[in-house]
Amino acid sequence: MAPEKFAASLLTLLFLAAGIGASIFRPENTQEYGHSPPRNVEVIANISTTFALKLFNEFSGENIVFSPLSIWIALAMAYEGAGGETAMDMQKVLGYPENRTVLHESIGYLLHNLCDNTQYTLKIANSIWPSIQYPINESYISLIKKYYDAYEQNLNYEYAELARKTINSWVENYTEGKIKEVIPEGGLSPFTILVLVNAIYLKAIWTQKFDPNRTYDDYFYTPGGKVKVPMMHTQGNFEYVEDNSFQVLKLPYRGNRLSMLIILPKSRSTNIHLSVDKIREWREKMKVHRVKVILPRFKITSHFNLKKVLQRLGLRNAFTKDVNFQGIGKGVYINNVFHKAYIRVGENGTEAAAATAVGVGATAYLPYEYEFRADHPFVFLIQDDVTGAILFMGEVADPSS
Repeated sequence: MAPEKFAASLLTLLFLAAGIGASIFRPENTQEYGHSPPRNVEVIANISTTFALKLFNEFSGENIVFSPLSIWIALAMAYEGAGGETAMDMQKVLGYPENRTVLHESIGYLLHNLCDNTQYTLKIANSIWPSIQYPINESYISLIKKYYDAYEQNLNYEYAELARKTINSWVENYTEGKIKEVIPEGGLSPFTILVLVNAIYLKAIWTQKFDPNRTYDDYFYTPGGKVKVPMMHTQGNFEYVEDNSFQVLKLPYRGNRLSMLIILPKSRSTNIHLSVDKIREWREKMKVHRVKVILPRFKITSHFNLKKVLQRLGLRNAFTKDVNFQGIGKGVYINNVFHKAYIRVGENGTEAAAATAVGVGATAYLPYEYEFRADHPFVFLIQDDVTGAILFMGEVADPSS
């Protein structure tokens, strides 16, 4: 294909998130970070939470799962090549700092520090797939490899289907087979010049597991009527808060770093709309109480092209031919934003492992102050308790579907 035909070439961004993994990823270019995150990391985590809630409010009302962190990091790789109005749009919608050093510090902390825990498995990987026919700026590729620890492989997008299978295979390998076909058929074309990929998957075990012997079918009240689903039961000391409209429960994972925050409306008919201020208020007011927990087992897989959603949120310039991605190359713009996510929650934690039976002992029969019965639609966040960054987020509207 003649180089001049790439004048209107497309930059395709690929984002994905998945559930189960088998090993901890530690980038080769390691850096030392202290146990306490730099102040900038906490600020950026708070900004990325704002973006996460904007996305969630676009999707609420259905079974959904996505990884705000994955999307945010993948778009950050594109932002590294943005200038002018394109960069300003990305700063406004995604909260990226104008000072790229601050961004690099935050990305470095998340890549090197967040994954470094032997009590859970968290794997974050980036990759960059330039076209062999289009001259991507070498300085841009070097920057992405340096600050994002990205794997690089050149592809011939004249053979778009072969290129798609190559990238999908890399994704499937990094997610232990949980994410397949993240780029759908027809998602790439001979005019594709670059694909940026972020993969994240997690395997974490509850600090206090649910006893499989206490899981039994019960009703869950969906927007369309009640359904019978396996409901897990436990009882113990958990961080908890409630107000006039919501009950909020924190279920910690082993490792004292990650947790699942479950936000349950008191009314089955409440539309769930979240804000950063509200989540911050709940986090600050949480106290340890004795809580009886009833939670459905659930598994959700979601697959999107986020282009239209991001445009609705204000990220418009990046998808037009007036775009400024000169840091990457001339005449490029974002074409598609693919995102696929998977989560499975069971008695053991965030893996499909009802096979491990662990009793809760005597604590199951002690008196409790509150009952947290998640028998109607609720929101979940898997969060980093240190920075506040949201790794996964979603809503369970019907666990039977």
